[in-house]
This record gives sequence, C-alpha cells and structure tokens, in this order.
Amino acid sequence: MPGKIGYFLYHWTEIFDSSRFSLKIRRRLNLLGRYSWENRKRDSSSLLLVVAGYKPELWPITLARIRAFLPPSTDVCVVSPGLNHPGLRRQCEDNGWSYLWTSANKLALAQNIAIQKHPAASWIHKLDEDMVIGEGYFKKMEDQFVLFEEKGVHEVGFLAPLINVNGFSSRIFLEERKELPAFENEFGVVKQGCMARPVWTSLEAARQLWNLTVPFDKVRAELESSLGSFSLCPFRFSIGAFLMKRGLWEEMGGFTVTASGRLGSEEIDFCAWCQVHSRVIFIAHGILAGHCGFQSQTEGMIPYILDRKDLRPTQGGI
Repeated sequence: MPGKIGYFLYHWTEIFDSSRFSLKIRRRLNLLGRYSWENRKRDSSSLLLVVAGYKPELWPITLARIRAFLPPSTDVCVVSPGLNHPGLRRQCEDNGWSYLWTSANKLALAQNIAIQKHPAASWIHKLDEDMVIGEGYFKKMEDQFVLFEEKGVHEVGFLAPLINVNGFSSRIFLEERKELPAFENEFGVVKQGCMARPVWTSLEAARQLWNLTVPFDKVRAELESSLGSFSLCPFRFSIGAFLMKRGLWEEMGGFTVTASGRLGSEEIDFCAWCQVHSRVIFIAHGILAGHCGFQSQTEGMIPYILDRKDLRPTQGGI
C-alpha cells in the first residue's frame, strides 16, 4: 500500500506541476478570499494599485502626490489587505478611486482581485503608501518600458524606478548623484542586495539617502537626463513601486497567495518567476521614486519626511 500511495503522489505531482491544469488551479486559489470592493473604475488601459492603510501619517504627501500627478484617464484601486479603513475609503470616494479590502491580511490576494476587477487594464502600476513620486512618473514609466522592450535584448518582466532607499538601486542612485565615495566613507561599501544591508536597517543611512534626494522635484528633474539608461537586477527586488503588463500577470497565474500576514511572499515568487522564465527586472535610472524607509527605519523616517515642506505637492493635494 505505501508503494502505491507513493506512486500516486509522485505522478499526481508530476501532472499538477506540468500541465495547464496546474495553472487553472493556481489562478483559482490566488483569487479565493473574502473581500469588499467599492467600484469607481473607468475601464482605462492603465491601472494603478495603491497598497495603503497602515501609514496614514504619510498620506498628505504620498497620496497627495499620486492625486496631483496622476493622468486623468488612469484607473486607481486602493487595496487594504486585512483592513477596512473608513478614512481611506472617504478619500477614495473624494478622489474617484476604487477601494478594495480583504478580510485576511493577504496582499497578493488583494492585488489579484483588484487586477481581475479591471479587465481593460493592460498596464499595471503598483505603489506602496510610503512611496514618493513626481510629475510625469506614470507616462515616463510606460514610455521607458516600451523603449526597453523594443530596443533591448531581454524580455521585460517588470520595470521599477530608481528608488533612493532600496537594497539594489541605492548604489545606482548614489552613482548618479556622484555621492557614492562620500556615502561609502561613512557607511562602508554599498553592496547591492535585497536584505541585510545598511540601507535596509540603518536609520542614519536612510536619512543620508534622503538628504541627497531633496529638494525632491529638483533632483527628480536632474535625474531625467538619464532617461534611457537602465540596470538589470539579477535577484530579488523590493517591489514597492513597479510597472508590469497584464499579460505577464495572467501568464504567471497571479501573485502567489500565502498565509495571512506573511509579508514578502508574493515578492519572492514574482521575482523568482521572472528569473525562471527569462523575464528581466529593469531599473530605469531616469525616473526617481522616494521610499520612506523599511520597517526598522519607518518610525524614525516619518518625522523626517513630514518636516520636508518641499515634498508637499504644489498642485492638488489632500
């Protein structure tokens, strides 16, 4: 009997892993969960997913900048995994944005359902609530994606902007600003990686990176001279801000949903899928995004960000 059970399990796994049946099951599992959706979509070809609900102190800057610089035709769906935030719901209503929350704290599930609810969207932008963007961000992201797709020798998996506080792109940012030697003098060699780097853990490093990022709109405009330049990330990349095409999301069967509260699982799976299927992670040097810091830095960085009056958008706002 044990031999027969082992034989069955072996061949069932083989069938499950190698057939279209597996993709169908994956798609269904990645959309299973309780949710509520307030629908204000316009059936745009561009969708912005904003993951928000846990850092409301930053919204007068981060969400206000999204509202100020968002193309009028773009659909926005704010997703709150595991949280129903009345204040955020009101802001979405005022801005004409959709709002989706899931009862379980499963980010991948919330994003999957939001994308499914917007079948007309061929471009999928994603921003976390602690990302600072500037004028022209969305169009430049789409334009650079097309450029790298048409002129490059790699297939694009997803495109990310040049994020100042990031395990991989901080070094590129410092090189672009010609500040790498001075920064390394203070914090040591800036080795590129996803985790366990000073730019992930050190509050002082995050503050210094932001000191080199402000005034944000001036620095953003200066970096636009590097439009057309890019780097390729060879490993896991922190996906607080990125752009992908809907076709890739469909091909991979959606972001992988795991147990409630497990942060980073969809990021790991997304980056791994891209590597296995030869879809490259592109970092656009000419598009700046400011990250308010990783978990160990957030508490100390929020006052810094809020004290920067120049980060408040000059048009629109909340």
